Amino acid sequence: DDINRMTYSYTTLWDVTLLPTLRGVAAELGVTLGALVDPPGENGVTSGRERQSGAIAETRAPYDDYKPVKILEVASAAGSGTEVYDETPEGFLWFREDWLKNHSIDPGQSNIISVRGVSMEPTLSDGCSILVDRNRREPHEGRIYVMRTEEGLVVKRLGLDEEGRWEIRSDNPGWEPSLMLYGTDIIGEVRWSAVTF
Repeated sequence: DDINRMTYSYTTLWDVTLLPTLRGVAAELGVTLGALVDPPGENGVTSGRERQSGAIAETRAPYDDYKPVKILEVASAAGSGTEVYDETPEGFLWFREDWLKNHSIDPGQSNIISVRGVSMEPTLSDGCSILVDRNRREPHEGRIYVMRTEEGLVVKRLGLDEEGRWEIRSDNPGWEPSLMLYGTDIIGEVRWSAVTF
């Protein structure tokens, strides 16, 4: 019953704070988060994952007016960067369709990932989940982006210095800004976050 309640809450957005707990339960059971949320049916086939292609199928929404955004097994560092080893989808987070439209977010071009580190606190806390909109890759002053840099994958705010050069900035005053170097790849803009208190 506890797992059923957690998996229902997980797919209905407003209890996204259970995501770390669900990841722990999935790890203890030796299954993926997607398999936990969308368990095998009577024939032993998990409907949420197409075994032949490895692609994630459109599983059923909690309500007709919800759209899925893929959760990736990727951590973006709010610090000095993390290496990216795998971008395998591990499940979905469902958002209301009208909310997505109001914010011009295409769920098919967005992903949910985790933040690691404290350099973006208090805005983004260590362990929080963020929605990254991959359609928004042009830099804008003061906005937060996930970027691939020489140090790995980072989540930082962009700003212009006095000479008009782009800087990678942290919200935590303990971290110094650095120039955005040639070759930095903007993955997408952070449009939404969820924090566990």
